[in-house]
Amino acid sequence: MKKNSISLAVASASLLVTTASLAVSFNSFDPKSMAMGGAGVAVANPGSAPFFNPALISIADIDDDFALELPVMGARVFDPDDFVDSVDDFDDTVMDNLDEAITNYDSARAGGNISDILTSINGVSTGINTLNEEVLTLSDKPFQFEGGGGIVLAVPGEKFGMAFSASGSASFSGVLEYEDADTVTNLTNDMDDLSTCYALADPLVDPVTFTSCISNAGLSDFIDISDPTNPVIEFTAQSDTGGDSDIQSKVRVVGVVLAEAGLTFSREMAMFGTEVAVGVTPKMVSVTVFDYEANADSAESDDIDGEDYSVDYDDFNLDVGVAMNYKNGWRSGFVIKNLIAQDYDAMNTDPVSGVETATGRTISLKPQARVGISHTNDWSTASLDIDLTENEGLGLAGNNSQYVALGIELNALDWAQIRLGYRADTANSDRDVMSAGFGVSPFGVHIDLAVAGNADEVGASFQLGFRF
Repeated sequence: MKKNSISLAVASASLLVTTASLAVSFNSFDPKSMAMGGAGVAVANPGSAPFFNPALISIADIDDDFALELPVMGARVFDPDDFVDSVDDFDDTVMDNLDEAITNYDSARAGGNISDILTSINGVSTGINTLNEEVLTLSDKPFQFEGGGGIVLAVPGEKFGMAFSASGSASFSGVLEYEDADTVTNLTNDMDDLSTCYALADPLVDPVTFTSCISNAGLSDFIDISDPTNPVIEFTAQSDTGGDSDIQSKVRVVGVVLAEAGLTFSREMAMFGTEVAVGVTPKMVSVTVFDYEANADSAESDDIDGEDYSVDYDDFNLDVGVAMNYKNGWRSGFVIKNLIAQDYDAMNTDPVSGVETATGRTISLKPQARVGISHTNDWSTASLDIDLTENEGLGLAGNNSQYVALGIELNALDWAQIRLGYRADTANSDRDVMSAGFGVSPFGVHIDLAVAGNADEVGASFQLGFRF
């Protein structure tokens, strides 16, 4: 039977665009940087130079001849409304309750007791409105996840510095698209009309009056009145009950996994009468793009990374940077990451035919420019980074970012470090975060930890390394 077409609002404006372009923010999971608000473009740290500014390998501490960072890893989660748990629990609670209410109506209708029928109709009305409230609560409430890890092997030097780095990162963002306003209205009206007709006449006692009421009610396609004395609710809340779900709201998740392997080269050279470090990181990039969509009743977070919803690409790209030391411990840096702009189309594979089809979404790796300045003395380092580009976020609710990162590190004789920082997002103040961390570095071995967050976001990172 033909069902009503559902038309009301979607969860975010970006989902109305058929060819949306999504990108990835300027982020790193290096714990020193995370603890300092995300700053790092002008901080001389050979272990994180390939992630922030390749030129820094040539202005590292002159005592550092070798650095091995293994591993560097961290994660961030932005989930202000417990989106993931809510999606997984949705089918087990709200949908089940509505299905049970419809089953109760069927049983009461078969029993013929008007009081039981009216009670069961009220239960269906409650179930559909509870479902609607739950979906509206989740609608337009995006979650975002970022995670990553890497290794760095660096040989710093003013005349010539080099490093090998390998890293992987995953960024996912999801949102619930609300499209069930008409469904709720139609089914609720149907329940009101059924209550009116059952209260007016018992179909077993006065079938003529009852039939006339049902015929004049203008019931939707969700009610089968082929037998007007015995109206049947034909509404399927769950697709796993054997039919297609009449719930039209959808869960949409997009994501990208990046795997990069690069060689960083850097040296100091005379430019404009002063010594400037210049660095470059040519890198191979493997990109996996995810675009997952499912009805709200059947969506499962375990399916998001399924092969049917992903496509792989391989490419070449380039990071370039410069850095300069000044007197009295001051340093500046400038970097452009992903110098070669690349676009990657999201694809879904039909599980039956095996045919890949473009979903209309594109993941973009665009050039990202950042400038930084730092000051270092024997006991402290202060650093400030500013994004020069507004980066289109991967999120589905307009989460562009343009960061200003400020951090400070207090150093106790190169044996222990305490770090504090603040990251302001000039494009989205809800994503401003505080951060803190510490490091211990006895005998060339260092362990660093960091945490960052606000009321809706939390991140953490860890690093183990060796520098001699």
